Amino acid sequence: DFALDLSYNRLECAPVPLHNLLLGDLRLLSLRNNKFKCDFLPHDDDYDLVKIMNLDLSNNQFTDTSWTSVFPSLVVLNLANNLFTGPIVFTMSTMQSLTQADYSNNQFTADVTTFNNLPLLVSLKVSNNLFFGSLRLDDMPQLISLDVSGNHLDEAPDLACIGYHFR
Repeated sequence: DFALDLSYNRLECAPVPLHNLLLGDLRLLSLRNNKFKCDFLPHDDDYDLVKIMNLDLSNNQFTDTSWTSVFPSLVVLNLANNLFTGPIVFTMSTMQSLTQADYSNNQFTADVTTFNNLPLLVSLKVSNNLFFGSLRLDDMPQLISLDVSGNHLDEAPDLACIGYHFR
């Protein structure tokens, strides 16, 4: 297993060998606090070989999330503070191992039910976006941290079904 941390630099594009690392033993990739905006993912059918479990792309300039479904082994995903807009174009059903997700401080306009049916999710941060709808917390029995502030939710999440989990 291999971890790569390129955080806190001024990088705009990933190094070319990153493609090979994505298809190898890379388990943790942190590109946080850079200036990334370009696509750095494989453009072939080898996505099933990607084994990254922790992906931190926060505080960059990414705009497209269509590639995130190619990480079926993700446990931790941080997309906070980027330039994402519009709907989330990937299916969360491909990320059943996800325990922590941070989509905060972007301009996502998806139905918050996108996050339903993630039974292992412990922490969900989607603050300061344009999410709408209502979140079903009974689909997230492990959830202990939730931040949905600064959105356009239709109703508050029903905390009664999991209230004893919150501290």
